[in-house]
Amino acid sequence: VTVLNRRIRPFIVADAAFGLATIVMKCYAGDNLTNEQRDFNYCVIRTRRVVEDAIGRMKGRCSILVHNYVRDPVMARRIALSAAVIHNICERCQCEFEDSWIPDVADGDGQPAVVDGNVVVAENVRNILVQFVHQKMT
Repeated sequence: VTVLNRRIRPFIVADAAFGLATIVMKCYAGDNLTNEQRDFNYCVIRTRRVVEDAIGRMKGRCSILVHNYVRDPVMARRIALSAAVIHNICERCQCEFEDSWIPDVADGDGQPAVVDGNVVVAENVRNILVQFVHQKMT
């Protein structure tokens, strides 16, 4: 993707438990943020919420995704892709969905996740995205 004439690779939008990396984008921390940084944080939080809601609904429809211990990565990928296709068809056709289907799954062990990556490059990418978001919101 090109943003403000800069090439940016796809990344995962994460919460504070993850470290900033070239493949992981997260909000700015702290209270002394610029308006641009606050706008960026708002967009990241909204994006994460949309993705989390979609994944929760997909898990509700396809329970194999909740407690599946498939050890074969090829089979795990096929299951995930199949579940995503089924979920997208159901969403597009506005099939019935009950919130009680969404599984109650714990958020891990509370330890920060470690992701390898170049933090300097990730900060540069985040700064480009901040500028882009600010331009779109003003």
